[in-house]
Amino acid sequence: MRVNLTTERVANYTHKGDRSQSFLWAVEPSGLGIRVTKPSPRNPKGSKAYIWQGRLDKNTPPIRITIGNTNVWSLDQAKAQARSFQTEVDKGRDPREVKAQSIASDIAIRESRAIAKKEKELQGKLTLRALCVAYCEGLKAKGKIKSATDTMSAFRVHVFPTDFAGKPAKEITSKDISQIIRKVFESGKERTAGILRNYLVAAYNSARKAPFDPKAISTLIPFDITSNPAEIIATIPVKRGERHLSVAELKAYLSSLGNSPVDLLLKVHLYSGGQRIAQLARATVKDYQPDTATLRLFDPKGKRAEPREHFIPLASKAEEILNSICQGEEKLFKSNEREAGARVAEISKAIGKDSFDMRDLRRTCETMLVSMGITKEIRAQLLSHGLGGVQDAHYDRHNYLNEKRNALVAWESKLDEIISGNTNKSNVTSIKQVA
Repeated sequence: MRVNLTTERVANYTHKGDRSQSFLWAVEPSGLGIRVTKPSPRNPKGSKAYIWQGRLDKNTPPIRITIGNTNVWSLDQAKAQARSFQTEVDKGRDPREVKAQSIASDIAIRESRAIAKKEKELQGKLTLRALCVAYCEGLKAKGKIKSATDTMSAFRVHVFPTDFAGKPAKEITSKDISQIIRKVFESGKERTAGILRNYLVAAYNSARKAPFDPKAISTLIPFDITSNPAEIIATIPVKRGERHLSVAELKAYLSSLGNSPVDLLLKVHLYSGGQRIAQLARATVKDYQPDTATLRLFDPKGKRAEPREHFIPLASKAEEILNSICQGEEKLFKSNEREAGARVAEISKAIGKDSFDMRDLRRTCETMLVSMGITKEIRAQLLSHGLGGVQDAHYDRHNYLNEKRNALVAWESKLDEIISGNTNKSNVTSIKQVA
């Protein structure tokens, strides 16, 4: 039976007969109908849906396709869909295949959109800020705590407040990096600008190499960095420090040091020849061997994969201080690098002449060691610098403990002369006597 389908007829049509389904067919468009299922315990009201039925030709079984629930589809929408199915049949195409292709296309579009959305969200997380943080975490993982702290501090002050920090790291251009560096440079911080440039070069290089380096921190890989936008930025030469203390200034500095925790750290710093204060302040009780008066430091500077063990055979004054403070606690010194820097600044101001800092003290020590006849090779071993060559890294296995101890014994003797005011004695002779 075919009828002129109306919205009212669709709404009022109910299941007829004993069969599980009953149908009401439309006069127009051809093939449109309503299917109603028999009520059941699981579905007491049954279900009602628009369907379409037709044939590709008289020799093939009928094709039946569900259009959709009558509560969701309007009659006009169902008629339009039925006509679309009939059009496909008239063209000799199975509307089921066309519908399947359409569904597959819709799924593909939704999946593509989901992937694009996910990539966009991921790009939002893979920002320049995130790259900087991941790089610093990588430094920490390698045990380069001070480098990580210094680098993160520079990023927080000079990179994170910029508009570029929230931009995907992969989209950062050399022009962007240049603007960041230029702002720092033009503020009068030339040294900081040069250091920041080097930090950004290192961060991008680490991310670029991460996919090919099993030892690299894996969080750098998703950034998909293939080039380094910071590398083309011109290097900013760091002005070489020239400041070193005169004999009178060094005497005033030594005389200012008392027995507070920070002053004891600074005394050992000076008596040990001007070791890097950060490495010295990190030393633990286990790093000091009282029986040989040898202090072990760890030098992570440079491109070392692991911090280099650096042994300092101390002379009597430094030995006496360490024996007095080595009381079983984990940290050897009850002070730190920051407090040491602040104390040096305080003494420098009190002396009232040209200011000096920790770097100037280290430079003073080496300058005076040169004047005492300590060779460049021994100074390098004593102060742990310039040891990155092939010869030092792979072939020179001499520990230089005797040479370093002789140099520090002569160095303490030199400091005694400065304090006493008797600086005419030849320190070269003192070194030979110790040797």
